[in-house]
Amino acid sequence: MEHTGDDRRDGWAERLRQARMRRFPTTWHAAKALSALDPHLPHIRELHRYWANRWEPGKIRPNRTYRELIERLLDAPGLFDGEITELTEPANQATPDDQARSARNHLPHLPPGPATTATTARTAHSNWSIRPDNVISAGHDSRAELRREVRMAADEAAEHAAGSGAGFGEGTVEQLQGEVLRQARSYAFRPLPEVFHNARQTRDLAAKLTERTRRPAQLADLYAVAGQSCALLANASFDMGYWDTADRFADSALAYAELAGHDSLRAWVRGRQAHLANWQGRPDDALNRIADALVYAPIGVPTMRLRATEARSRALLGDRGGVVESLRAAEEAGELNSLDELHDTMGGEFGYLPAHREFSAGSAYITLGDGPAAELHTQRGLELYESLPVADRAYYAEYGARVDLAAARVLRGDLTGARDALIPVFALAPSQRVAGVLGRLDQVHTLLAAPIYRDSREARQLADDITDFTTTTPTHPLPDDH
Repeated sequence: MEHTGDDRRDGWAERLRQARMRRFPTTWHAAKALSALDPHLPHIRELHRYWANRWEPGKIRPNRTYRELIERLLDAPGLFDGEITELTEPANQATPDDQARSARNHLPHLPPGPATTATTARTAHSNWSIRPDNVISAGHDSRAELRREVRMAADEAAEHAAGSGAGFGEGTVEQLQGEVLRQARSYAFRPLPEVFHNARQTRDLAAKLTERTRRPAQLADLYAVAGQSCALLANASFDMGYWDTADRFADSALAYAELAGHDSLRAWVRGRQAHLANWQGRPDDALNRIADALVYAPIGVPTMRLRATEARSRALLGDRGGVVESLRAAEEAGELNSLDELHDTMGGEFGYLPAHREFSAGSAYITLGDGPAAELHTQRGLELYESLPVADRAYYAEYGARVDLAAARVLRGDLTGARDALIPVFALAPSQRVAGVLGRLDQVHTLLAAPIYRDSREARQLADDITDFTTTTPTHPLPDDH
């Protein structure tokens, strides 16, 4: 999402209004025509809300993809950059539906929009990939429409309250802190688009409030809330398969953490960046980020998380000794009697448990090709995880570990055991098939292609089942104005 100064913002907003009026009588007709350009765009009601309540009033500038779509729809190149010198009248006054069809026919190579295509990402070491094929249909029955209207009303009320000229007290900051706490702890139990939307709302409100206070303590708290929200946005983007977007949100989260002087958040974000780098096949980059974070990371869980991520980086480099050393350091850090506000007290998506450390160890040994060690650590992690209350367990961590357990068993030749591990994974609902689970399944698929399984009917069937599961998994549309 882009913010500009008032003069420039008013300029592009007025140009947008004039260009729209030359083509469409109302913002509804314009939104309808925009919706017709691509069936994967958000529902027309959502597009109209953005056009009428945010874009045309100049509150929020459309993101790059939507700017290109709108400029083409309105035949107004340069509209948002102030380069347009004249807006011509249309040659004939067609109906809005005719205009939409015409625009669609003249846009055979539209760039993928934020609600259309997830970035296909592959790691250099194992050809893991996320396959975007279809898009989840949100449905538009009466209950869904009612929920959308209620959410929109609440969002607009919150935005107006934050943007009003009235001052705010500590209660407002505490309310935002409570909201991001709720989001972190409920992350695993809500649909990803909803997680993304709510975290973005909290980030936006915190950012607006930073412009209305000069109190250092309030500023630090607001920057921390904004940073935590961006961290959740980074996680949600990754889980939906938008890795480039996840990187950008992580950068924003780090900037806010530094403004807040929040070392624990800085360490968490650096760990997330290292995790992303590992998935993208950049272990050296991951190690650099971890080394930076270890300088200021609090002792205890924050350091344990970094060291466990470091073990996975070492594995990608084929450094078995480094893996053992990093895992030993992670275990030692976890044994320290310390309490971190972010990782321990807030917890939820910011938490990190001994079970997670075991999961990381299992992943590292899979990368090294050591099936027995990988199975030992992954099984131990699952036992620890299953002993926790359901409210403290994230399904994607557990199911990602089950896929790793299958990979470990494939490595040691136990295909029956591998299928047993994947049975609950294959039952995952489409909305729960996050990038981490799909990427690990691709790794199992790669292992099944080993020469030892060339003539195995059981291996071919399991590989086919994985292919069917991953290629029919719909992508998660990324909300607008991200």
